[in-house]
Amino acid sequence: MSVPKLETDKFHAKSEFVTWRRKMKVVLVQNKITPAISTLNKYPESWIGEILAEKLGDTYSCLTLHLKDNVLREINETNNAYEIWAKLETLYLGKSLSNKIYFKE
Repeated sequence: MSVPKLETDKFHAKSEFVTWRRKMKVVLVQNKITPAISTLNKYPESWIGEILAEKLGDTYSCLTLHLKDNVLREINETNNAYEIWAKLETLYLGKSLSNKIYFKE
């Protein structure tokens, strides 16, 4: 049985980052591109040559398309999916009280 492709809302600064982040990880898992946000320059052995470039491009595109314009402006100088993910976490992960409580648990 195949799993249906999931879509998630675009993230904007006013929405809850932790929830968007969890949903986005599911989208990346379904597309088999999660390693691109987890590590920098350490990818599965099957990701070589053109496949590597394609997977990295797919991840970058997927993240970019799930961000509102105001957030895109914040990550304008990023060059890859790993940098986008890290920048978003830096900007939005610890800003709200609910996020701080979530991470204490």
